[in-house]
Amino acid sequence: MSVTGKTRTVPCRYVDQEGRPTTRWSRPGQPEVAFGAILALAGRAAHLEAVRRLRQHICQSGAPVKRLVVNSALATALALFGGMFLGVAIGSLLHGLPFHAAEQTKVALASIPALVGTIGGGALWGYLLARIHRIQDTKRMSVAGGISFGPAVVASGLLLSTLERALVEQGRLPGMPIHVVFTLLFVPSTFLVAAVGGFAMALGSRNQPQWFRFTLTTGVPAALAFLVVNLAMDSVGWRVGGPRAAERATMLTVMFLGASAAALSAGAVLGSLLAKASLHGLPAA
Repeated sequence: MSVTGKTRTVPCRYVDQEGRPTTRWSRPGQPEVAFGAILALAGRAAHLEAVRRLRQHICQSGAPVKRLVVNSALATALALFGGMFLGVAIGSLLHGLPFHAAEQTKVALASIPALVGTIGGGALWGYLLARIHRIQDTKRMSVAGGISFGPAVVASGLLLSTLERALVEQGRLPGMPIHVVFTLLFVPSTFLVAAVGGFAMALGSRNQPQWFRFTLTTGVPAALAFLVVNLAMDSVGWRVGGPRAAERATMLTVMFLGASAAALSAGAVLGSLLAKASLHGLPAA
């Protein structure tokens, strides 16, 4: 059988089900097409089997999740405290330079590196969490960490200063011990900073539907960790405003230990949330 045109003749050795001429490449069920489909199905099956084994390994052993949680907690504490302390140290050096300026000018100059260090520490925090949990958009996570931690710390500091002047210096709460006022001020402040960071990490990791869960479950453990450290230090004689408090720098010590515990707790919770979100984002087996 052949189909004859004006200029050339195209041989057609096959016909379709309706009797029309066709070439062997357009007919369904050719060996080459079937082999390609088999390869695609085999690749998909191998991928789903790998995902299934990964899910089973994580669910049974829990080792990868635990490792992610520990790494997230350490990254949170080291990045946030490292950036903040570096900025404060540079600001203190600037404040101590021998130049003639008003005290308010020196404080303003010293606050610039402190703010930059805090924002930089937050950006590093977001970047490290992205690398730990293999989040591809590291820039988004870095921006979320930087613009959340820095402003949250500044806002918290301003709020604490205002409340301290009103409650302590102006005597709005006469007869209330200093260590009680310290607890009432710093525990909610810790919750605020940690909750803002959790909210930002939910947005940075594209887990917007879980923003409330990220916010609440990050803020509450951080505040509780600070409270536990504060009460523990008070029980062993390190009471804010107590005997030898100024000599031993009790307030700074309690603040440092409480904030460290809060950062570790918040980082561990975030690590667990991000690990579970990544696991749920895997294709269904």
